[in-house]
Amino acid sequence: MIAPIVCVEAGRDAILAGARRVDAQRARARAALELAFARIGRSPLEATTNSDGAPVATAGWHWSQSHTRDCAAAVVSTEPVGIDVEPIELRRAVQLPNVVSAAERKVLGEIDALLFTRLWTAKEAVLKRTGVGLAELSDCRVIKVLDATHMWLTHRGVEHRVEQSIRRGFVVSVAAGLAAEAELDWTWSA
Repeated sequence: MIAPIVCVEAGRDAILAGARRVDAQRARARAALELAFARIGRSPLEATTNSDGAPVATAGWHWSQSHTRDCAAAVVSTEPVGIDVEPIELRRAVQLPNVVSAAERKVLGEIDALLFTRLWTAKEAVLKRTGVGLAELSDCRVIKVLDATHMWLTHRGVEHRVEQSIRRGFVVSVAAGLAAEAELDWTWSA
């Protein structure tokens, strides 16, 4: 079972600044991770990281978490998994040439704020799943947009299925591999 948990607390981060805001976002991500582990009957204490801060699988369970302003998400799976959440906006428009290749532009067509956010979160979820982070962003490419909530990407010659949920002004992407053909069981909470 792959059951992403998404926690939204609209407006909460606006009253915080700097480190306090980041601490609040991390706490929300940890709470989402606790809910994800509880959903499968496991303890969140099993969620450990390596020296680079990347999640380490424990007792066969892989996990990933993400946070942004007013929202956090987490997922637990029996196979490597990555999750990312971002608000729908074209705030990284200046990075567009670094994020979207010419071949991807042919696949994607016109790129608006929603499509850019879908693309960005899909790539970040895949990179989290593979454990490399944004250092290999230029090596992660969209090969097919299946519909409004599914994409196929390739990274290091391996294809990755990404499922997305779009609600409350956020896009959440989960990269769970080829074996995850069934729809994910999403939980959104306030």
